[in-house]
Amino acid sequence: MDQGIAGVIAGVAGLVGAGIGGLATAYGARIGAQKSMEAVQVQVQRQSTAEHKHWVREQRRQVYTQVADAYADCAKAATRCFERMNERNAIPSDLMESLDSAVDGLTIMRGHIQLWGPPNLEGAVFLLTSEVAALQEEIQRWPAIYTTWDDSAMAEHSDRCNEQASRAIEATNSFLGAARRTLAEAQ
Repeated sequence: MDQGIAGVIAGVAGLVGAGIGGLATAYGARIGAQKSMEAVQVQVQRQSTAEHKHWVREQRRQVYTQVADAYADCAKAATRCFERMNERNAIPSDLMESLDSAVDGLTIMRGHIQLWGPPNLEGAVFLLTSEVAALQEEIQRWPAIYTTWDDSAMAEHSDRCNEQASRAIEATNSFLGAARRTLAEAQ
């Protein structure tokens, strides 16, 4: 009977051991699955953050390019006005309207920068649009000066326009530099 009891005890011990082993395996599998799920969540969150940053960077790049294009339109229109002024000719109304339209387009882009930021570019685009608007105002004074036929007044006005154009170019370069730095930092 001792052998029978020993066999039963060994069987029960084997069964208990198998049960404990099964529980340990199930617990280990559960912990492993939980850790795997946490790792996937962290990876997905990091990927989502990276994709969002990339998306914002692309939106900013597009807006900064649009600002540069809008400034180029202003510069072209202003240059055409300067050519007429340097020839001591009147500026046709369609040319003035072209300048006004280009400046309006640049001013609209300022709102896009306020939307996409960052704040340091808001200041840079405000300075840019202010300097371009001041140039526009100087050019708009030409008809009154032109009708006087006073060469010294025309020369003085031309100098003021050139100085204002230089300030607009400096503001543009400042904006573009800030835009390049912002895009480089976002990588």
